Amino acid sequence: MIALSLSQTASSLFKFVQTSEFFVLPSVFLVMSCSVQ
Repeated sequence: MIALSLSQTASSLFKFVQTSEFFVLPSVFLVMSCSVQ
């Protein structure tokens, strides 16, 4: 039961990292391009 909840937490965390990466990377790219200019 504990292992099941741990795997669920890991999978949800992995999905969160994927979705946040989709938003974080473009924003970081925008900040870098703005700071260069």
